[in-house]
Amino acid sequence: MSLYGDVNASYDRIFGDNPPARLAVADGALEHDVVLDLLATTHDTTTLHVQSLSDWAPASIGPYSQAKEISVVLDDDDNGDDSRRRVRLIVLAGQIALVPGTMQLLARADNQDDAAVAASQFDLAENNAFAVAATLSGRCEIDDVRERVAHCTVYAMGDCVDALRQHIAENTSYSEQCSFKVVSGLPRAAKVELQFVVHVNDSDTTDATVPRGIE
Repeated sequence: MSLYGDVNASYDRIFGDNPPARLAVADGALEHDVVLDLLATTHDTTTLHVQSLSDWAPASIGPYSQAKEISVVLDDDDNGDDSRRRVRLIVLAGQIALVPGTMQLLARADNQDDAAVAASQFDLAENNAFAVAATLSGRCEIDDVRERVAHCTVYAMGDCVDALRQHIAENTSYSEQCSFKVVSGLPRAAKVELQFVVHVNDSDTTDATVPRGIE
């Protein structure tokens, strides 16, 4: 994470106003100092880019947007023909457990071990992400967003992965939509960072397929 400030400066210069949503992690196994993985669309997008302090969700800690709502056309394989369907997805920036209003990482409670800290950080980061998604969609409450998770990537420090798997399985309805990636560092020395893709079509269906490239 020692390059975080330099990367932010370049990101700001390249993308300017209404920049992409993003996440940043350190991976000691990479052969390069910086690696970018991009998802682009030719369709219109809606952006949430809040930089002021608030009590409902953290401001961004870099030159990125909190979320982008995008329209994606998918092949509808369930129909057994060449039909296609359009879905709206909210692609959220990575969220760590920052306390809204103070922008401080959630403090370790007395007698908490690393597994308990990771679980507490997951809960706050999840709530932050869903508050952003609900605000951008204008159609969902936070509890609705929990039922509309298309995919969640959990970036975690290696000693916390097993505890997070168990916590997610026991406390969420979307554990099967989660993938886990071990990292060597996260912003603010967090234990976990979450990146959600949320399905926000007007219909009640929640089985949106994640487009190639989001994972």
